[in-house]
Amino acid sequence: YFIKDGLGNGQSWGKRAVGLMVVQLIDDTPCTKLKSSLRGLVTMLLGAVPFGSFVEPIMVIATKDGRRLADMAAETKVIHIENYRSGEH
Repeated sequence: YFIKDGLGNGQSWGKRAVGLMVVQLIDDTPCTKLKSSLRGLVTMLLGAVPFGSFVEPIMVIATKDGRRLADMAAETKVIHIENYRSGEH
């Protein structure tokens, strides 16, 4: 679970199926296993707090760039794979 977005090209099976990927903000390379683990840990910790699972969708709506709290902690972002290939992310 924790390294799923750090496998392959920054894509879990689900992200691959819908054409998304996770990239690192610093250099726009695919998410690493370490960054994926941090994303998963933050998500798990939020799920352990009452109403914590509501934080992530609110962050997506409330933040300018649509990043979740887990993405902010790991310094990553989710993009469409077409944008990565064309360099428009």
